[in-house]
Amino acid sequence: MPAEAAPLRAEDPRTLGECRLIGRLATGERRIVYLGRDPSGRTVVIHRIVSGTRAPVDEVLAKARAIDSPAVPRVLGGGVEAGGAYLVSEHLRAPSLAEAVRRHGPCTPQTLHRLAVGVIEGLAAVHRAGLVHGGLRPETILLGPHGPCITDAAVTALAGPEPGDRRPAYKAPEHLYGGEPTGAADVFAWAAVMIYAFCGRPPFGPDEDPATLTRILRHRPDPGPMPGRLPEIVLRCLVKDPRLRPSAADVARWLRRDAAPPPAPSPRRTVPDPLPVVEPRYATRPPESPAGTGRRRSGGVEVRLRGRDAARRRTRDAARRRRAARGHSLLAGLAAGAVATAALVVAWQKADSVHPADLTAGGPAERGMRAGPTVTVTAPEGRRYRLSAIGWGTGTTVHAASPADDAPLYAEYALGNPTDRPAPLDLHIADVFIKRDLLPEGDRGRCMWHEGVPEDMCAPPSRPQVTARLAGGSPGGADDRSMAPRSWYTVRVTVDVPVEQDPRPGDLRLYVWRRGYLTAAPVTEVPFPR
Repeated sequence: MPAEAAPLRAEDPRTLGECRLIGRLATGERRIVYLGRDPSGRTVVIHRIVSGTRAPVDEVLAKARAIDSPAVPRVLGGGVEAGGAYLVSEHLRAPSLAEAVRRHGPCTPQTLHRLAVGVIEGLAAVHRAGLVHGGLRPETILLGPHGPCITDAAVTALAGPEPGDRRPAYKAPEHLYGGEPTGAADVFAWAAVMIYAFCGRPPFGPDEDPATLTRILRHRPDPGPMPGRLPEIVLRCLVKDPRLRPSAADVARWLRRDAAPPPAPSPRRTVPDPLPVVEPRYATRPPESPAGTGRRRSGGVEVRLRGRDAARRRTRDAARRRRAARGHSLLAGLAAGAVATAALVVAWQKADSVHPADLTAGGPAERGMRAGPTVTVTAPEGRRYRLSAIGWGTGTTVHAASPADDAPLYAEYALGNPTDRPAPLDLHIADVFIKRDLLPEGDRGRCMWHEGVPEDMCAPPSRPQVTARLAGGSPGGADDRSMAPRSWYTVRVTVDVPVEQDPRPGDLRLYVWRRGYLTAAPVTEVPFPR
């Protein structure tokens, strides 16, 4: 038995149709994937649907066999047996895109273009046959010897999506709202997979991150310096309204010609409304590529295709000169810095002796801490929180003017529960946003844009944690995820990507943006002290 398959279980059938089963490949709530052999001895993949089908098996088989593309494994047969329907398809011995990225890193620009063309042409063939993939992910794309291949193309039509599927990283917004997957959702997933292939991480965050759902609904990722016209095409496919996305055939034609997609209206919503699931049926015609390729726009950021190394050196040299200039005044500032640091430590140490009532009116500023104005936000359940920004810095220094080369940048804010009952300790209530051009070019694809935030700013990957208790009781409940009544804590949000330049006032900001806390405005800024 091949090493990729697990042994059959006692409840598994030993044959399905004319195929002999030899092992299990995957298991879900609605289907089981087996490895088997057909009468000729050829290795095949058998998808067995165990909880009923939503479409006639003969109809799905006829459409699946009509798919004519080298990027889609052939469906060889199927039927109903052993209490459920099943599909038989070719078996390819090839690593998935997810495995290749984990082992060897992101795709090169040349490899990415070949991958993008192969996958989108495979999707276009699936759509022409009257089917929808509905579950495109890096795990469903195999990197075969003759190009990429899309697996599971006909399974969703027969079995439907897995109930309770907690893998949202590549799903379209309308799919998250509960709509049926469509060709427009496949195009969205294709664009998200391309960013993963080029940047090495999901564009909206991993499946297990609770904020990934909100990023899909609200964020526009940066595709990075992709080759050719891929950045414009990818962003066009990631619009939130499925009616504004191009078809897979349109995208394949644009990539073959390396032409820019035509501009399309992109209506901005303060709150995303449930969108009707409409398959785009209109034809779009790309204009001729504009002359000159010296510059292009990518996610609101101007990117030069040439001279990146020189520009990066200039950026580092300028930062080094600024740090050297500040070094001359280091001795003069040591005493003041020590006094300020000591005052802050004393303030934290005295937090336990401060009565919570002293903090409910104005936050840490009421205690003499240097903090910005207090912002109040309300969750849908009626819970209220208060936030007050303290500052940013590196290491243990708050309000540092620049990060050290080997020290991560962070921002701090005070989080308060002004009510008389416990509240969930939500460490993702606010996110750090930074000027995108302060990040290394290779990391900008990991930084998320958001509606309502200045377009030159984005939210980099970050890690929040409670660093001090300012007032009230300690965090409690399971895993210390509950705020005591009338409590205040200091939250530190550490940026997980390097910063090449020194943040200046306005370059680093805190925003409350999650849908659960939207009140009068799409986003709420938590100002730093001036």
